[in-house]
Amino acid sequence: MKLQNTFQFAAATVVILLLSACNRNDQIVKTSLSDDFIITRETPWENTIAVLSPGENSLAPNGKIVLSGGQNAHLMYSRELFRAGTSEINITDIARAVNLPNPPTPDTPVTSEGTDNQIIKLADGSLLEFRAACIWTPLANPPDWDSEKLICGCDGFHQRNRGCINIYLSTDGGLTWAPHDTIDFGSEQFREYGRPRPLKLDVNNPKNRNAYKPDVSVSDQSKDASGQKYWWLGGIDRPEVYRCPFTGNIYLTARAGGGIKDSANYRDTYILLVSTDNGSNWSLVTDKIPACEPLVMTSTMDGKLFLYQQISTTPTLYYTLLDPDRKIILSHPYSVYYSENRNGTVVEQPASTKLPDFTRINRLAVPTPSICRASESTDVDAVDIAYQVNSGDSCNCNKYYGLVYVQLHDNFSDLPPALVIPFAKVRPPDSTNYSAMHGTFVQPDFVHMPTSIHSSMSMFYWIEMPIQTTNQASIKGILIKGMNVGDPFPLSTKNGLLRNISNPVNIGDYMKGAFFWYNNEYHYVAQWVEPDGIHCNIINANPELVPGKKPNVGSPNVPN
Repeated sequence: MKLQNTFQFAAATVVILLLSACNRNDQIVKTSLSDDFIITRETPWENTIAVLSPGENSLAPNGKIVLSGGQNAHLMYSRELFRAGTSEINITDIARAVNLPNPPTPDTPVTSEGTDNQIIKLADGSLLEFRAACIWTPLANPPDWDSEKLICGCDGFHQRNRGCINIYLSTDGGLTWAPHDTIDFGSEQFREYGRPRPLKLDVNNPKNRNAYKPDVSVSDQSKDASGQKYWWLGGIDRPEVYRCPFTGNIYLTARAGGGIKDSANYRDTYILLVSTDNGSNWSLVTDKIPACEPLVMTSTMDGKLFLYQQISTTPTLYYTLLDPDRKIILSHPYSVYYSENRNGTVVEQPASTKLPDFTRINRLAVPTPSICRASESTDVDAVDIAYQVNSGDSCNCNKYYGLVYVQLHDNFSDLPPALVIPFAKVRPPDSTNYSAMHGTFVQPDFVHMPTSIHSSMSMFYWIEMPIQTTNQASIKGILIKGMNVGDPFPLSTKNGLLRNISNPVNIGDYMKGAFFWYNNEYHYVAQWVEPDGIHCNIINANPELVPGKKPNVGSPNVPN
């Protein structure tokens, strides 16, 4: 998937802003907090967050910060955003831990939840929580594998075990939750993704998960003493959830897999589901997306959905079309490389698949592609994408994020993007000894906002991670609007200054921030995990702000 020459020319004629070298005073980024603060003293990983401002929910008059603790599969954390009766951020209270309803028990389990989770805010200030899970309740019109007993999932072996996504609803700012829906990958609607997969294990110690090898051939599949086969459940992994503020549609992507490899019923693919009724019912849009995770999403003001993933080293973008019957159809995949002009030659930078040598910290080196909208009218469909690029060739090489502006043609035809313009690098000042890791966009959700306000300004934040164990990490962010980029600012802070993190802990596959509107300003919320708890900081900015300066399109002197 190579870019056309016109796109390569656009990429070659833009001046790239090196964030480590920017020195501008034309932006105002504010925070009322001199110190970041702790949401909870617990330290789950793969956490997501939602924030309600005062006025969004009548049952949360002071606003709420609601954290979904990924590793703590049944716990949610809720705390006041502001101190009662004031506009002062509540930085001292520790969040209340709340159990999601009906946790499994040793006596009558029916479901068990894993780590992957997402939380979204609805237009009325309610919250939906999504948990990847396993379920083994009886099935209507049972499939041929219904009688299989040794299907391993979240908490051991169960008959008819398969994957699901449990959805919970809170109408009071995360203080209480009720079951809302379950997307069951054993149901007739999604059954092909729930079929169990052959499992090889240590038959002398079947509970030793370190020995598990799913998706093996039938000849390698393990059996117990009675001859029954061991299976790994079918289902989903790495779900992403996005609510389009312009259509109200909720979209869910996930890697779905089931069946026996190399057989006709084998599935290993990415699926896109849509709900038009706030998550009560779901339909399949497509299951023809490569199984390369994650598949992240955003949308533009005309309701066009964009999906972005990294296929091996190729950053790949899709967008939705609208046919005469109002069906959602996905475009062809298009590559959207970050490119550099090196001695007159345009060089497409592949997405990183190599991991830095973080010897002391497991899974801090996971690549995390991200996307946000970049246009502010229905006349233009444009997004910004971010992906990690290697700064060298060895496995110990450091990483930076390449930021790319992508604009479509002004129609609903399935065409390559009209513009693919690399416009910035996100890299630490000391890019020899540090990498930019776990970068993620936080964009406006347009909940409880004036209809006249639709700025695309977003925050991108990341962890600056050292290669050497003697150095310290930190959390930083920038504001972005289209191709305009602001100066980096600290998010891990003490007394208003950058605070280093001496012992970063396992973040997992992702960390997600949140957005809220308050006092006529945009507010961007960052959260991250440290040894003493989940830390948080809030940045507020006028939506009319234009951060930084736009690149000077037309200059042939693009730096390396």
